[in-house]
Amino acid sequence: MKLKKTIAGIALLTLFPLQSFAAMNGNEVLNACDRKDTKGMCIAYISGIFEGMVMQDVFLEKTNVTTQSYLCVPSGVVNSQIVDVTLNFIRSNSDIRHYEVAPLVLLAVREKFPC
Repeated sequence: MKLKKTIAGIALLTLFPLQSFAAMNGNEVLNACDRKDTKGMCIAYISGIFEGMVMQDVFLEKTNVTTQSYLCVPSGVVNSQIVDVTLNFIRSNSDIRHYEVAPLVLLAVREKFPC
């Protein structure tokens, strides 16, 4: 199911000009999530970043690059929770809201679900 959502998110992003969503920062994501016409894009964008991190984490473990995961999200956590965690983190940390979204997703998830 997660793979289908990730593929759908990637497909959705290809419908828009690349420069519109490449390397969005926290301010831009909050704006997109607050607008009805771009909320779906926002959810797909954050979910896609997170799924990429999960895939990287699994790859690093499977190839014995590392023996410890850097993501410790409990089983049963769904993408909508990751989106909520990320948006709450961005709203609560206005001093770093201008950062690109990928590191903000990582910081949010690691803060909420520490290893």
